[in-house]
Amino acid sequence: MYVINAVVNNKPDKVVDFFIKMTPELQSQNEWRDWFVLPYVKNPEENPTFSLYFTKQWQDTLLVSLHNFLASIFQYMPTPTLMHFEEDANKIAKLEQRNESLKNRLALLIDRGSELSVTPYQVEPPPHLLDDFYIIAQENNTIDSQGKSLKNLIRNMGTGSSPILGRKDTSSTSKKRLGSASGRSMKTGQFTDT
Repeated sequence: MYVINAVVNNKPDKVVDFFIKMTPELQSQNEWRDWFVLPYVKNPEENPTFSLYFTKQWQDTLLVSLHNFLASIFQYMPTPTLMHFEEDANKIAKLEQRNESLKNRLALLIDRGSELSVTPYQVEPPPHLLDDFYIIAQENNTIDSQGKSLKNLIRNMGTGSSPILGRKDTSSTSKKRLGSASGRSMKTGQFTDT
């Protein structure tokens, strides 16, 4: 098609340039062997070898076939990233507009918030909504108080507050009487038979 358009538009230098550049690739293909004489043929549209390629029907068929071929390729291959450029640019523009509108709304709410005088109010949670950690903290307080009372009991065992252990001897005579009557030796603290 390129070569035919160059001949029709009377540009023989383009035809020669084409064959110079494409010779290494085309010279081994049999269907191109006759085409190398095209720049030297007078009235190629009348030559039986090339006359078909100068018809409008052949050119239209080639364009439709090329269009179908490219459409099939584009249908089955993933879309190149570059083709998403416009779609991505539109998405970014919409996101930027949304971001600006949200910034404006936030600024408006902040301005209104400074105008309003709202006092915070502390609300106690209802008793049935207390969590487990609150209950554990309350149990720890009772355990601590029980532990302290046990420590106080042990501490007070040796003092006068205990009815049994803290009893003091009021008379030494009663001890002697008790010791002689029971046969106990005061020095050794052992019982003897008397």
